[in-house]
Amino acid sequence: MSISELTDKVCEILDQKKSQVRSPSRRRSLVWSRAIICVIAFREYGYTLKKIGEYFNGRDHSTICNAIRLHDTMILTRDRPYIIQYSKVIRELRHSRDNVGAVNALRSLAVDVLRSDFWDKVKLTNKERRLIYEDLCLKPG
Repeated sequence: MSISELTDKVCEILDQKKSQVRSPSRRRSLVWSRAIICVIAFREYGYTLKKIGEYFNGRDHSTICNAIRLHDTMILTRDRPYIIQYSKVIRELRHSRDNVGAVNALRSLAVDVLRSDFWDKVKLTNKERRLIYEDLCLKPG
């Protein structure tokens, strides 16, 4: 899957315009979308930081590193809205034809969650909790 195709799918899932996600805007929803795209493109599809930066209008590789670092921080600090958004993207990508990256991203999220006292720190509704359990292929305990 190309970075452009990945961006198309993420924008469709999160109901955003591709041109806005690729823009230099610092709106939180756009920053989060870019971070999700960068993480999946880098970690799951093997694109280089330089290639991802070029796709995002010539951004430097360090900017892409910062986006990936933001993702890691949001997961480790158990940021509920971000985790729900990321989980939604992974859930939708998993059902697409080219789901290798989504499955790998799902495993990565599962490892992050299982390494922490995640459920004690993040306040989720029962529906959100059930969806994330399903995403992680875990049974509610």
